[in-house]
Amino acid sequence: MNLSQRIIEELRTAPSGQTAEICAFDEKLWVEVELADSSRLGCLLDRLDVQPGGGYHLNIDPVRMTQKITYLEEELEIIEVEGQGGRTVLRSAPPRKEDQITSFFEVVLEPAKGLSLVRYRYDPDMGERTPVSAPLTRDALERLIGDLIELAEGSKL
Repeated sequence: MNLSQRIIEELRTAPSGQTAEICAFDEKLWVEVELADSSRLGCLLDRLDVQPGGGYHLNIDPVRMTQKITYLEEELEIIEVEGQGGRTVLRSAPPRKEDQITSFFEVVLEPAKGLSLVRYRYDPDMGERTPVSAPLTRDALERLIGDLIELAEGSKL
């Protein structure tokens, strides 16, 4: 059973209506999924992390990521790149706006540290952004996990 299959199997056996933290790893990758809630059909994703192990680096092509992950609430766009092989930030483009509140996905990719995906909510009256749970179907979450692992596995040095 590969890494993606192990995570998906653990997701399927996670208790409904409860928070869950699911981790799986192999010699080259560590994957962690934090859920605020889950059911047979959907979940509330708090965070998804993919980290390199054993001296590896993630050399994921951010452009390829934007082309592959097109099924979230909003599409991803590269916002910031710090030099060749440095930190890259991707965000929802355009973000979702409801009244004064803006919400968006953010992916931070640092080759030596890994990749994290979180949904944020920005309230201009408060002047701050806060992490929020992202509602996803089980199918979308499983696809996202598989795609991120595939991108990471294809990128190792």
